[in-house]
Amino acid sequence: MYPVLARGNYTSWAFKMKVFMQAHGVWEAIEPKDPKTVVEDKVDKIALATIYQGIPEDMLLSLADKGTVKKAWDAIKVMCQGAK
Repeated sequence: MYPVLARGNYTSWAFKMKVFMQAHGVWEAIEPKDPKTVVEDKVDKIALATIYQGIPEDMLLSLADKGTVKKAWDAIKVMCQGAK
């Protein structure tokens, strides 16, 4: 079962989700070892589906227009921590 993002638990949620995605072999869609890496569409969609399992439904609509898991991940970070 995936952890669910809630107000105040972003740091632990992000850590747990990273480990889940590493275990499923899709973390590199968010943080590639080589910046020139081209992420396969299927890998991106698996990672995006993983994130969707761990966010509240009201946040889902805010992410619907993000084209990649990296964009969705970054948007969640900004929503929870603000722009830095």
